[in-house]
Amino acid sequence: MNNDPDLKDKQKLLDSVPGLGERTIAVLLSYYADAERFSSVKKAVAFAGLDPEHHESGSSVCRKAKMSKVGHTFIRKALYMPAMVTLHRTTWGKVFRQR
Repeated sequence: MNNDPDLKDKQKLLDSVPGLGERTIAVLLSYYADAERFSSVKKAVAFAGLDPEHHESGSSVCRKAKMSKVGHTFIRKALYMPAMVTLHRTTWGKVFRQR
């Protein structure tokens, strides 16, 4: 890994998130280490394809938003299992699931 202190700080921060392991952190840092690439959080979320998408067709409107899945598949795949761990192993994840 690079000896950049800023990168090590980002790694420590990501390591504190429940469910994130070495591989997931490496994937996230490879795509998001340079935060200045994105002018807003919305653009960073859209880059991974995790932004909500509303479907409208003529007079019918889908009320339920889904993930757009337009961005990088690799990021979404890397985040899937950590998200499941967080939902099932943390207090706030259990509360979120019950909503």
